[in-house]
Amino acid sequence: MNTHDRHAERESQTAYIRRARRAGRTARAMAMMLTTVAILSATAYGVGTAHAASDAVARSGGIEINEVFAGNTKKAGDPDAKRCDWVELRNTSATAVDVTGWGIYDSGKKAKKHYTIGVSNVVTSDTVIPAGGYLVAYIDPDTAEPGLGADEDSVYLATSSGEFVQADVIDSTQWSADSTGVSAMSGTQSWARKADGTFALSSVVTPGAANPGENGSSSPGDDDAVDNTTVSDAVTGLFLKTIDVGGDVVTIASQATKDIDVSGWVIRDNKDSADHSYTIPDNSIISAGGEASFDLSVPGIGLGKDDAVRLFDRQGRQVLGFGWTTTNGNAILTISADHTGMAEQDDAEVVEPKDNIIKDADTAVFLKSIDVGADTVILGSKAKTDIALDGWTLRDSDDSHSYAFAKDAVLKAGSQLSTGTLPFGLGKNDKVRVYNAAGKLILQFAWSGDDGSVVYTANTDADGMDVKGDFDGTPVPSADAMTVESWKGLSAVTAVDQANSFGAVSSDGEHTDGNLSGLVYENATRTLWGADNDLNPTLGITGPKGAGSINAFVTEGDTLKQRSGNGWSFTLDGLAKGGKQLHFKDGTGGVDSEGITLMNNDTASGIFIGAERDNENKKVPRPSILKYDANSTTTDTNGDGAQDLTATQEWNLTEALSGAGLHFADGDDANLGVEGVAYIPDTYLTAHGFTTIDGQTYRPADYKNSYAGLFLAAIEKNGHIYAFALSDDDTVSLVQDIDLPQTATNAGYSGPRDLIWDAEHQQLLAQGDNDSGTGAKIGTYTLSQGRFALSSLMATPQEVAGQNTEGFAITPDSQCAVMQGGESGSLYKPVYWSDDGVSNGHSVRKGYMLCNTSASAGRQTAASSADPSPHGSGTSATGTQAHASRRLATTGTELGGVAALAVLLASSGTVMGAFRVFARFKVGRRRR
Repeated sequence: MNTHDRHAERESQTAYIRRARRAGRTARAMAMMLTTVAILSATAYGVGTAHAASDAVARSGGIEINEVFAGNTKKAGDPDAKRCDWVELRNTSATAVDVTGWGIYDSGKKAKKHYTIGVSNVVTSDTVIPAGGYLVAYIDPDTAEPGLGADEDSVYLATSSGEFVQADVIDSTQWSADSTGVSAMSGTQSWARKADGTFALSSVVTPGAANPGENGSSSPGDDDAVDNTTVSDAVTGLFLKTIDVGGDVVTIASQATKDIDVSGWVIRDNKDSADHSYTIPDNSIISAGGEASFDLSVPGIGLGKDDAVRLFDRQGRQVLGFGWTTTNGNAILTISADHTGMAEQDDAEVVEPKDNIIKDADTAVFLKSIDVGADTVILGSKAKTDIALDGWTLRDSDDSHSYAFAKDAVLKAGSQLSTGTLPFGLGKNDKVRVYNAAGKLILQFAWSGDDGSVVYTANTDADGMDVKGDFDGTPVPSADAMTVESWKGLSAVTAVDQANSFGAVSSDGEHTDGNLSGLVYENATRTLWGADNDLNPTLGITGPKGAGSINAFVTEGDTLKQRSGNGWSFTLDGLAKGGKQLHFKDGTGGVDSEGITLMNNDTASGIFIGAERDNENKKVPRPSILKYDANSTTTDTNGDGAQDLTATQEWNLTEALSGAGLHFADGDDANLGVEGVAYIPDTYLTAHGFTTIDGQTYRPADYKNSYAGLFLAAIEKNGHIYAFALSDDDTVSLVQDIDLPQTATNAGYSGPRDLIWDAEHQQLLAQGDNDSGTGAKIGTYTLSQGRFALSSLMATPQEVAGQNTEGFAITPDSQCAVMQGGESGSLYKPVYWSDDGVSNGHSVRKGYMLCNTSASAGRQTAASSADPSPHGSGTSATGTQAHASRRLATTGTELGGVAALAVLLASSGTVMGAFRVFARFKVGRRRR
């Protein structure tokens, strides 16, 4: 078959596929629009007729729209009240009304996209609304219409169905961001009728029940008294353990025998407005016999002297509640022994939090080091001002063991202070607790089972502690360990970012923090992109964690500077800074951005970020991949100096990882999520026989995927790399799980911290940090027999090996050149590392890696290095790999011809495979 015929056949096949897909969509659209209608009432009535009820009696029957929910999850297994959009009707009359055949329409008012009560229904009975009762029409997201818009939409209730008839409309309501006050209603908010008949945003969702403040509602209004008998709940076994009024923290405990999922539940104070409500995040579980603390200061709820705390479940039922009046704004209320009330802590047993507190958000003081063998504790400071320690005390697990800091003790800004040898001994199973002058516990760390001479040191974020491992430059592998090859490149490494451009600088010049993590190099623009996991220290804010950022570096001579223009850089305290702060898709929160990658090595396709959590809710895991438009216009929304960037997409990986057996608990696990991300195109994966997690051949058509490739995420908790297909409808599909072999751990490899797809050489590079104390190493993963596997480990240059190296980026082979100090006949190209710890005032270092090309071939490509290929390294637009070894030097022209042929063949194979699938099933196959 000649080329012309082959193209013609492929076009014909493609047209057939498109027709089949259209036929599949049409068939699904014409299917019966099924849903579930639930009547929540104590009285049952007969079955109504299935025709339009448009007589005058029915029209004046007192039926009205009472509540609308548009924040459906669409997740199978969720209750209908969460999974579906729904419309609640209320009968305000004294007699029952049959609403069979009535229609519900959205703003489109289309006959094909409406809901018919009693027809668009799985169970066609119970369509009579009793006097004073409710009917909830659950609109199944898979089979029914209309889908309601969470941002803005309308609902019309008519006594007829089919074609929209305005004269039959008996009630309607409309909402938008202007009326709700939010960009889009969430899964814990509804558009609800108030007592005065108007609609407003409600943070208490009540399907089939009265709305808050409505006649008959059990939910208290602003002036209602709180029922103090609900400090414990017999149904769930939950109880209010403590309420820290001054700290705005509520601790809820369980005496149940099973775990309680409180995801989507709402905590409110004594007001019902949205700004006095806290929605508990997804995947929040209170374990059997356990407890969970919720910081209400995060959403801005401040508990006062005359206030209340109320807990509502997803159906709007008040589960717990307690109201108080006190003269002490810092009171701590504790439940009584019989679980019937609460009292201030002076009258009850003192209960301290169990969680570790490594850094105090108010003072930025942290536990820098605990030397158990030497009985010594060192406090560190991330503050920009000095902290007086007069009145501060330190204890171990025994309250009788107390150490008082000297009256004139001062912890200098950005410095440290040692207790010296404590007057009591620290043991193998012990803790350190630090109290401020007011007697409040502000720092705490507990341990058990380690060596009696162990030393714990704070990590760079000061939200966890690691066992200290001093790196001496010589890895000490254990038995059955992978071989660690020496660094293949020049030993010299140079700091290339501008001094003091990351982290805060204290009065004595010491850096208090720095958080630069993942890196990726964009070939066409010669831009080094970086992900900073917390820009607050760079902005001079050293206490609480804040939003991470994307940073753009461009070359200036032998150094890098933050890109100017479009808000990428700014000046603070006379120092050049940079980065755009990152927020989630709804514009809120602070993204803990760790990894960064590009699709097709081009920011035009977006910048993709791997995140661990929301830094404004840092104890709750949120392992995610987010997409940002680097070219969008941005502003500094909060006036801190850095402009703000909102995600266009977010894919939360929690559920997919849970399906693979990896679970995240609140607390330390929140800092063990996504560390690195990389993108690999389908053309490469399919051409090389990539397989799925169940061993089947990977077929892109089997997955919802908007990006013609897979995103790989490195997870710190277990060191695995997971491959995902991502769709713009928020669908996440796990395709493969790539484990970390024990032999690599035995060799001192900490696991992947940054991922780089080296398309030129068909390998996945994974930079590790120095957590193991044996030096940062680079792992190489290669695809063999359908799976990626770790094939080799390589050391890094001495200066980089001992740092908290969290990012690595390579440049294309077009930048290979002969370097002074290099081996004769060898070529080297630039590579970059990021240091999360700001060593000696710098966060970015440049080195040179040995190229996989001969000197003669390298000089040919180096001559055109001013115009590097956009598909050389990092990620590839087509899956083309230019592999040139010492045995064979291939010119760029030859590679281009081979690559073009490879892409053509791969594309033909993909189309033929899709043709066979559609020919077999006749219509579009539904993706899982």
